[in-house]
Amino acid sequence: MIRTLLLPICVAAVLSASAPAVAASIEGPWSVDPGQTIEMTVSGGVAGARLEFWGPVTRDGHGSLLASGDATGGRVPVTAPDRPGSYELRYVSPSGALLARREFEVAAVPMRLWMPEQMGAGTLGTVRWHGPAGPGDMIQIVDPASGAVVSEAAAEGAPGAENTTMIRAPMAIGNYHLRYVGGARGSVLRVLPVQVGPSRSWMRAPAHVGSGDSFDARWYGFPEPGQVFQIVDPSTGTAVATAQGQPADSGVLGRLTAPRRAGSYRIRFVDTDTGQVHSDLPLHVGN
Repeated sequence: MIRTLLLPICVAAVLSASAPAVAASIEGPWSVDPGQTIEMTVSGGVAGARLEFWGPVTRDGHGSLLASGDATGGRVPVTAPDRPGSYELRYVSPSGALLARREFEVAAVPMRLWMPEQMGAGTLGTVRWHGPAGPGDMIQIVDPASGAVVSEAAAEGAPGAENTTMIRAPMAIGNYHLRYVGGARGSVLRVLPVQVGPSRSWMRAPAHVGSGDSFDARWYGFPEPGQVFQIVDPSTGTAVATAQGQPADSGVLGRLTAPRRAGSYRIRFVDTDTGQVHSDLPLHVGN
């Protein structure tokens, strides 16, 4: 048996329902470029186990056995095929039982992913990437603890060129994964760690204004489409005045007119597309 195969990988290992109660796993890069040589780590198997390389794998799960090699344990060097597409590694016992399997992707074009290591909670961040830009491709932010997708945006652009995509950070501070997911089979092509910290954005506005007075409110942060300033009646939750934010130094500027009725109100900076309230300050309107 040869110990160097043709292959790479993607997606978390999945145990077969018919497999023995062995904590087997296949670990390695999320995706590779055509012809790239990598190392896979195989663990938790049994003596005499082998690693099989299947592909290209179709949508219905069919594929051909392309290579097989000894994989009793440890590191196994493998080389990706030249043909892009979806492939699969299968960790098989000497009796033929499937111990673990793992999908992977050979990118049609080199896959790269860049982003700042930290984002402010709830803010938009710019992701730069090279990739296949295929139909249904997505860029996602994932909670690594639960695997839940907390934010995503379509990866639209030119295949193989440098593209940019805007994605919104979750509101909860913590450590996340940023990943590029191919639309054809949902394969994870690249993963980066990203940290979400406190937002450095804030709003400044008068605390007291006269009835019917006009005044400025300023949002210090990244300007985005759909953002507006609102004066809200807290007793009803409805906006009694709205101003579209205009780009200004270090953020967005809005011109608001106070209501004629005196009383206590709130000034909010709101994303009308998502309903997210970025900032909320008290406002007293006097006679």
